[in-house]
Amino acid sequence: MSNRKIRYVDSRTSGNVGFTHEEIVIIEKQLNINKLSIFRNFLLNAGKKSNVLDNDFKNVQEFIELQEHFRNQIKTENNLKFNLNNICCFHTTKDDLKNKIYYFIETNIDELPTVYYYSNGTVPLTGELRDDRRIKIGVMRLSLDFVEFLNIKTEKQFGASLWVKAKRIFYMILIIPLLPLFILFYGVYYLLSGKYKENYS
Repeated sequence: MSNRKIRYVDSRTSGNVGFTHEEIVIIEKQLNINKLSIFRNFLLNAGKKSNVLDNDFKNVQEFIELQEHFRNQIKTENNLKFNLNNICCFHTTKDDLKNKIYYFIETNIDELPTVYYYSNGTVPLTGELRDDRRIKIGVMRLSLDFVEFLNIKTEKQFGASLWVKAKRIFYMILIIPLLPLFILFYGVYYLLSGKYKENYS
């Protein structure tokens, strides 16, 4: 398992609320999440209420009921490649067309899980709203793992962390002195390649 960490930010206007250890035990009995320490960490810190996902479960039972509803929805999908007992929905939202979207991960793996989303809604075939032809959304795989997904959400909501900002400034300090050299080499290449003569002869 990677040692990368989820970034949590508690602001004055909105904070994170996790499930208690007792509630986590209840969730573990219902879901196969024992291998995923990073997901357990999320549940403990922001599983009940997340200020970047807009989750707000009143109690652990609501979270478990979400899993039952999600599994009932996704099991109707043709050629489903997931074991229903090994997936967990951690976030729901609606897209611009009011389709309900379920974000989920696989829970029976030892590495950082990839984020997927599912909807039984439809979108225009060409992406144009005026197109009456529709296509079902189904299951889609994001090119992000669970930690990346949450940290990108956090950066959009609260900005980059001080560590990230410091790294960006450091890279800029390294790159800026090299720009004149790059321009010089490109100019020499431009002249030697004959492009200058072709364009101005």
